[in-house]
Amino acid sequence: MNAKHLVASRNGVSVYSDGHGKVYFTKDHPESVVVLAKQEDEFLLIQQQRNPVNELVIQLPGGGVHQGEDPESRCEA
Repeated sequence: MNAKHLVASRNGVSVYSDGHGKVYFTKDHPESVVVLAKQEDEFLLIQQQRNPVNELVIQLPGGGVHQGEDPESRCEA
C-alpha cells in the first residue's frame, strides 16, 4: 500500500495523493446527514454529477453539517 502525501490543506479540507496518481480529499469535520424521504408510496432520490467517478450518481438527499450545528434542529416533521 502506498503512503498518501499531503498536497494542500485549506479551510478544513486536505488533499492527498498516492503513488498511483489517485487523489483523496478529507474534511476536518466530516459530519453529514442523509434523509430517507418518502412521498406517498415512493422514496425520493436525487441524481447528481460526482466528479471523482465522473458519473451521474443516484443517491439519497443529504449534505454536510457545519461544526456546532444540530442536524435535527433543521428537520421538519
